[in-house]
Amino acid sequence: MLRLRPLILVGILAICAVPGATLGQSVGTGFDVGRFRAYPWINLFMSYESNYYKTSNDVLVNNTITSLGGLGPLSTWETVVEPGVRLTALKGADSYNLSYFARIGIVSASSADNFTDQQTQANANWEFGLRHRVTFNYQYWYWHNRRDSGSPADFSRVNFFYPHPDLWDSNRVTLGYSYGAPGARGRLDLMAGYRTRHYLNNNQEVRDNDRPVLGATLYTRVRPKVSLLFDAAWEKVNYTREAPGALTLDSEQMTLYTGVAWDATATTSGTVKFGWLGKNFTAGQPDNVSDFGWSAKIQYRPRTYSTFNLVTERTSAETNTGLADAVVVSLVNLDWVYYWKPRLYTRVEMLGTNDDYVGESRTDHRCNASGGVFYQMRQWLELGVKYTYEARTSNLPLRAADYNDNVLLISVRTAY
Repeated sequence: MLRLRPLILVGILAICAVPGATLGQSVGTGFDVGRFRAYPWINLFMSYESNYYKTSNDVLVNNTITSLGGLGPLSTWETVVEPGVRLTALKGADSYNLSYFARIGIVSASSADNFTDQQTQANANWEFGLRHRVTFNYQYWYWHNRRDSGSPADFSRVNFFYPHPDLWDSNRVTLGYSYGAPGARGRLDLMAGYRTRHYLNNNQEVRDNDRPVLGATLYTRVRPKVSLLFDAAWEKVNYTREAPGALTLDSEQMTLYTGVAWDATATTSGTVKFGWLGKNFTAGQPDNVSDFGWSAKIQYRPRTYSTFNLVTERTSAETNTGLADAVVVSLVNLDWVYYWKPRLYTRVEMLGTNDDYVGESRTDHRCNASGGVFYQMRQWLELGVKYTYEARTSNLPLRAADYNDNVLLISVRTAY
């Protein structure tokens, strides 16, 4: 029989709450729906943010923007309710998944910044004998970029003067093929995909783009749980609705990496790869990128109740300003999860980036530090509180892009 207690509890909290924001997908025990098993969830995030629009630390800059009719500093509560459901089915070694979730946000100090984001995803995994595997993934996004000072992390632009956040939708299709039996000396992974991103308001159609992508990774086992890898990736960025006569930002992005992947012990696993990073513009006039790039994901578990995760990469991103041609982002992220008791854990996370704007005399440094405590009160209920400090410094004059932000987040996650 379906238990209604988690839904009733979060419904009461959502009515009483005033404002949060974080993506989450809780996992419960689920229940059967025909041939599928359903896993519904509903989460609630309430947060207080000291600098919601991420405005400059310079008072003169803020006064100038507001005198022109733009946004000024804003401290506010935000509430996000996140319902979702995942359907799974198994057929022998094959698996099928379909999921949907929404993020409904209410900004108490500015109703113009309220939002409803939605995402749908379908994926399938097929195995054909021991050596052949095929994967399929489709995602549809209907999303927003909040009004603020912009970031290459989510391809958001400076938006202080439009009355609403930027809205966009995206279709993403990926097909993968893997060859190689488990434990074989060699393994080959191939990937092909296509991604679109179309803007729906604020006259941002010139940023619409389509992207075909290809990738291949060859693994060669040199020890029982250690493999060398050779990785190649290609992506074509086509801007589909650029202004007539404008210099096109169409480009091809490529990486050629080599590295190592391991799962050597119960305490450590990871993948490290590095090599050449390139971005060539079709027009030939913007500055091309030819640089050293890398990507690494490492997990270290000194104890069963303690886990460290390190992610670092250097990659190119599309420009989010009207002056730069592209952005080369170097990133390091470290988080530590520690279970003090089976139902009580803490999470500490630190993020640092270096953003080099190609074609513009600008370099930004972003940092983010957070810490949270989470308690699983029941099998279907988790409560948490988290504090985040975020800052950006830039070499732009007058500290125009510098900001600080403090966020206190209270979370309630439920799953059946």
